[in-house]
Amino acid sequence: MQPHRGIMKISYLLSRYVSHLKAGTEYVRSLRSLGVEMVSDLEAADVVILHDEPPSYPLYFQQFPVLRKKYTIAYAVWEADILPDTYINGLRLVDEIWTCSKFTANILLKYFENVHKVPHVVPTYDVGQADLENLRKLIKYDPNGFYFYTITDTINPRKNLLATVDSFLKVLSASHRKVYLVIKQYRKALPYLSTLPNVISVDHDLEDSAIQALHAICDCYISSHCAEAWGLSISDAMSFGNLVVATGYSGNMEYMRDDNSYPVRYELRPIKEEDRRFQPTLLDPRMHWAYIDTRDLTRKMLYCLAANNHTELQQNAKRIAVEYSHANIAHTMMRRLTSISEALVPPKIHIRLSQ
Repeated sequence: MQPHRGIMKISYLLSRYVSHLKAGTEYVRSLRSLGVEMVSDLEAADVVILHDEPPSYPLYFQQFPVLRKKYTIAYAVWEADILPDTYINGLRLVDEIWTCSKFTANILLKYFENVHKVPHVVPTYDVGQADLENLRKLIKYDPNGFYFYTITDTINPRKNLLATVDSFLKVLSASHRKVYLVIKQYRKALPYLSTLPNVISVDHDLEDSAIQALHAICDCYISSHCAEAWGLSISDAMSFGNLVVATGYSGNMEYMRDDNSYPVRYELRPIKEEDRRFQPTLLDPRMHWAYIDTRDLTRKMLYCLAANNHTELQQNAKRIAVEYSHANIAHTMMRRLTSISEALVPPKIHIRLSQ
């Protein structure tokens, strides 16, 4: 790829939150592949990319007043169909918004005009033998077993983990095979999960290489989410050629199809009151997200367990790592950066009237 010559210096302000850090690190690799110079000095930057939650943007602009003189791009996502006021107020400060999927772009376009889709990179991974052996020891791997697995923020109701657990227990009771569910928990762990039959709970931090080994060892990734901006663990699982059973709604449908995964039926409903309590300042009764059909989830998990040959579907799943490679995402970035560099006066985002 030819180096991008319009904008050569970019400062990338990246949150340390796990999903932002993972996605942002891959974006930076793509930017470097363009020949863009990444700088930490905001004064020296031609463009600043702010990759964090929009409610934090006023603090960035207060701490770094030079941002008001720079062309600032926000990387932002939101999963419900209505933006909270704190997101709107934060996004008013930037010049344009990048987001990862058509699903999130359509949410943001209800309020802002200068919104551009820049999909996440889906990397390919080389997993070392030592990491595989360590992970097998950690989960006491049974070579004759079938392993469902999920990687999730356990207490976040948007992840809807209990639907996965409930369906797994139904699968376990209906199957004669050795079947297990591995749950890699983030944030506050739920200790009772490890007491459930054939549920293996991993509630401590793992290195990235161990997470990659988990993808390499397990068979079928489950996500019973209510909404995802993208679903990084889902796309990673597919890049390994694993079976994926996930809610057929939101940002993961950017790359999930019937020929590469098993999307699950759902019902779009107002967010339940008990779910809104997790983020009471952000979630309100007007907002909707999806609640998975647990019967269809169980049915598709049983199919993954029972069917003998998923080869074509698994090969199709692995192809998303080509479609969303660093090179292809770099081309998307290059087109947008070229447009910015050609603009004599950077336009500010024009806010739309509330819908």
